[in-house]
Amino acid sequence: MPFHPVPFTIEVRIVGDHGGDPRITTIHYRYPISTPPSFQQLIDTANDVATRIVPLMAAMTTNLTRWTEVKATDINAAGGLSYTLALSPPIAGTTNSETLPGNVQFCIKKATNVAGKHTWGDVFMMDLPESAQNDATANSGYLAQAANLSAQLLLRTPSVSQFPPVVASKKRILFYPIVAFTFNNQLDSLYTRLRGKRRHKRRTTTTTT
Repeated sequence: MPFHPVPFTIEVRIVGDHGGDPRITTIHYRYPISTPPSFQQLIDTANDVATRIVPLMAAMTTNLTRWTEVKATDINAAGGLSYTLALSPPIAGTTNSETLPGNVQFCIKKATNVAGKHTWGDVFMMDLPESAQNDATANSGYLAQAANLSAQLLLRTPSVSQFPPVVASKKRILFYPIVAFTFNNQLDSLYTRLRGKRRHKRRTTTTTT
């Protein structure tokens, strides 16, 4: 895959699997102009995400899903510093329940104060427990967990360097500061998380009343 830079941006990839099927969530942070992150700052960022964010993701999934590494990379230009934190032992989902099909997702939207489709993004939560929903609608307990995760995603990282979260547009080579994370109780669909499926557009799952 070709490299696509985004100026003054750290890309964090949270990597895992569900029964061998890959699970990857990507978030981004901005660093100050002309002050690229040191290797230690990337280490701190990866450790902070692993400690503060991944356990909240695990609380929203079944125990068949696990996360095995967090990779923090400076994507300002090709060849930027990168650090991969191996999670040992892996962080596993905490709910012992039947798992919904891989395409059923819960979507948390990244909101910015700039208009345009390229200025927002999504964080898709995967491998939902059957008990978390009814008729494509997430229940109140799951929504409370989503609120906890959203609050942490909005914080700067790590505690010392204070890099704010951003939406990174690799097509336009720009970043946009995130001002909020929003969601509703309707479940979404991400076809590429079905086993063996890739490169398909998502389709929204809706209900009628």
